[in-house]
Amino acid sequence: MATKETPPYTVSQAVAMQALAKGDATPEQQKRAIAWIQNEVCALPFWAYKEGQRETDVMLGRQFVGHRLHAAITANISKLTAAWAAVEKRREPHA
Repeated sequence: MATKETPPYTVSQAVAMQALAKGDATPEQQKRAIAWIQNEVCALPFWAYKEGQRETDVMLGRQFVGHRLHAAITANISKLTAAWAAVEKRREPHA
């Protein structure tokens, strides 16, 4: 995690994020960008509970986003497709 003495990201992380945003990241840049988001921005590897309630709430919010990203990255696409098909079927008007 960045400290007050260090920049919030490395040059390679910034390059990876910029390439990802442009849609032309290499596979290595994609992995580097996702790892930075999950590990540094969302602070998944770190203990969420801090001394103050506000700091704890901020950290838990960051980690919530990280867990949602992880869930999407590791989702079973077949099950997700079936679940959305069921939702669409329930939305269809009855004849």
